[in-house]
Amino acid sequence: MSVSDQASCIPGQQSSTDQCSAGGPVVDRMAAATGEIRPYHFRLTHPKNYLGVPLAAAADAPTEILVPQHLVKMAGEAAFGAQDLGLVTSHNALTERGQIIVDEAATHYSTPEDALISLSENARSRFINANPVFADVAQAVFATYHPVEPIIAVLAGRGPLALPQLAVALADAHPETLSETLLSLDRIPDESPVKTLQSSERPSWLSETDSYHSLSTYQLKSLLCHVGILTTPGADSTHHDPSTDIWALSPHLSTAVRDRIVDDVGGDRQ
Repeated sequence: MSVSDQASCIPGQQSSTDQCSAGGPVVDRMAAATGEIRPYHFRLTHPKNYLGVPLAAAADAPTEILVPQHLVKMAGEAAFGAQDLGLVTSHNALTERGQIIVDEAATHYSTPEDALISLSENARSRFINANPVFADVAQAVFATYHPVEPIIAVLAGRGPLALPQLAVALADAHPETLSETLLSLDRIPDESPVKTLQSSERPSWLSETDSYHSLSTYQLKSLLCHVGILTTPGADSTHHDPSTDIWALSPHLSTAVRDRIVDDVGGDRQ
């Protein structure tokens, strides 16, 4: 395991060196399942806050009570994130993607609420270490989230990459992901930033923190670290330096998941 992946996604916590393996069947089911996936609205950095919402929706007690009781007081943000991931509808009804989480939990817990309680424990630890029974399905949820798939595909063939290098690689291979997910277009002094990066020019804004969307470089990256897709978490805007912000696939990312994404989106296997 790389040194960078030994650090927890939460400062001050150590993560286990055990490898987490997300199984192929789970990612295949998640990729094929229905559920409207939307542009991200992740303002929370721990995946339990989103993955627990479908468990709360499936439990006997009201979802609006269970989420703040067991997951996070910011229940609205948890619901928005779960909706973005295609796990529940805007009315907190389970989607097919969300039902897969409930089904996986049912193999280990007697009720959805029991699973929810377990999921909420050890919240300051890295998710895949604190919740090994949810590791497979958590990785499958985020790996099949459309804004993440191209990032995995690029890193599978070209990574590890500093954030400016990732931006250039995405401009070449998946420009829509770059413009919709990573770049903060309203802060870049360039009318056509993607076209600029597709040329040989490397503009000065490429290394500036304000050029990147904080929801992707902090919240989303931290979520991907928690579930074992990336090696390191994101940094908030006051501590973020694009030139030292390394994006690399974690050893915890299973071969089955990586190959599924590369096959679906396009890319190279290392």
